[in-house]
Amino acid sequence: MEFPNHLTECNNFWKTLKETWKEWIATACIALGTVAISKTIYPQQRVIFYDNYNIRYPYTGETISTPLVSIFIIIIPFFTLILLATIFPKKINLCYAALGMTQTLCLTLIVTEALKVTVARPRPNYFSYCGYDNITQTCQGKPSHRRDALLSFPSGHSSNSFSSATFLTLLMSFTFRNPEIWWILVKFLPVLSALFVSATRIIDHMHHVSDVVAGAILGIGVACMIFLSQYQRIFMANRLLDGDELPLDPTDEIVVSK
Repeated sequence: MEFPNHLTECNNFWKTLKETWKEWIATACIALGTVAISKTIYPQQRVIFYDNYNIRYPYTGETISTPLVSIFIIIIPFFTLILLATIFPKKINLCYAALGMTQTLCLTLIVTEALKVTVARPRPNYFSYCGYDNITQTCQGKPSHRRDALLSFPSGHSSNSFSSATFLTLLMSFTFRNPEIWWILVKFLPVLSALFVSATRIIDHMHHVSDVVAGAILGIGVACMIFLSQYQRIFMANRLLDGDELPLDPTDEIVVSK
């Protein structure tokens, strides 16, 4: 393996960043749209029956809270992107890879949030989570819990975990295509972490099984769409900037040396 030229990689990063600033701004606008939905739109109240035992599970806390899940969907994936781009500077353009990952997460977030407030499905632990008072027949819990109790479909933990995991798995699959089982297991690790995060949402009674499945489908779909749109830029940009001769197939020669 050749030693990476970090100075060249940094120059390539800044060149690409200057060329893609409009895309970064558009992506930031999508993220702001997600914040606007979460702060300004209250889910439409549905007719909810107290004798519906599917939403009378106890609230026992969350194994993986929203701040903690950010480690799985943001910190670890972006750290991995930086690591891969540092090890394989001729193969991966860090700026395009980061842009693709950011677009994947932002698009998944806004679609997930829009569906949540539109569908307004009660969580399995709805009555316990919102602090339902059987005498007044109203929720008396925290305002944030009263709103969040109606945001079960789809699972945001599931959709965002699978979107970042799928993008990262595809990136690693195109970076080193070695067929040995240990390389396959390494590439499967992001998906395994997404499965774990999603499973905890069912165990904690925060989501119905269908919520988690729908979130996984959404996340995988968005990640595949973004990656297939971006992979040529991710894997060919640095070679173009360095003036290297390119293979006909941008994935050619992207194999880890033994």
